[in-house]
Amino acid sequence: MLYGGQLYVRKLEICGLSIPNNLWLAPLAGFSDRAMRIFCKARGAGYAVTEMVSVEGMIRNDRGTIAYLDVEIDDRGSLQLFGKYEPEKFFKAAR
Repeated sequence: MLYGGQLYVRKLEICGLSIPNNLWLAPLAGFSDRAMRIFCKARGAGYAVTEMVSVEGMIRNDRGTIAYLDVEIDDRGSLQLFGKYEPEKFFKAAR
């Protein structure tokens, strides 16, 4: 894809992480589940993020919240945590 006469789709290097290209699937509630992430990666997406995951749900070990964490074994994507600004809860949920 060209943008301004230059190739816009390109490989990325972020903090030592090599990503095949800059086409990403964003964290969209009700949309970026495991099936959609696999579908998009199979069609060229360089990176895919899980649906947004509640920090409170993670801390409380809520089954519905945990279901959002369904990722492939070799997945190099990430998950998107959301919640009230309480750093200690984000730290606990991320562990």
